[in-house]
Amino acid sequence: MINPRRTLLFSSGIASVAMMMASPGQALTLAGQASGAWGTPLSNESTPRFTGVDGSSFTWGIPTTAGREANQLVFQGNEFTTETNALFKIGDLTYFNGTILSNTGIQSVPLNFELAFDDAEVRSQVFSINFDILTTPNVGTPDDNADAIIPTALISEQSFSSNGLDYTFNLVGFSQDEGLTTTEEFRVLEEARTTASLFGRIIPVPLSASEDTSRIPEPRAIAGLSILAAVFGMARDSRKNRNISQRNSDTD
Repeated sequence: MINPRRTLLFSSGIASVAMMMASPGQALTLAGQASGAWGTPLSNESTPRFTGVDGSSFTWGIPTTAGREANQLVFQGNEFTTETNALFKIGDLTYFNGTILSNTGIQSVPLNFELAFDDAEVRSQVFSINFDILTTPNVGTPDDNADAIIPTALISEQSFSSNGLDYTFNLVGFSQDEGLTTTEEFRVLEEARTTASLFGRIIPVPLSASEDTSRIPEPRAIAGLSILAAVFGMARDSRKNRNISQRNSDTD
């Protein structure tokens, strides 16, 4: 059965992260450890079977042949050091595509992963990404029968702020060449096990001209300055008139 949902939110802002930074234009170097756990899947099948909720290894389905393995996803977090705007590896995702009974499958499963930063002043952040499971009916060529997973919607969007500076975490995609190329879809042949890496980046969110109020006087302040300027101008004119009158009196 082919899952009809293929809504893709790749390279879009998945969550907003706020971090300490010397200045908005300065790149921030971040180091830490990524880790992850699988959440509760969604299924519209009559008798779904799955294990591994809250763990790093998740399985689903009942194999069609005794002694075979069920489908499996394993996430292994990665230690990272990255600057803002730079691509970095979040972790490795290993996918085993087993042959299972159709009524025991699932349609999607969330991965909750944490970026734990070494800098104590930067709070660790937890993100939730949902993966759609695209299952084929296994009636074509080996390539046609390949199943796939695709990151789709958020389970919950989280916003953070610190010192008025915001950063957006972007999930870029899967890669099997250390980020040189990325793909939106992780496809695996039937009864095969393949590993791909998840890559992302942390991007500063620039303040717009309307948001940067630190350099733009408020209208009331502008009005006040105009009144003061007018008062000072009237005072100067008054002093000038008195000086002229005084000189005229001296010459009379």
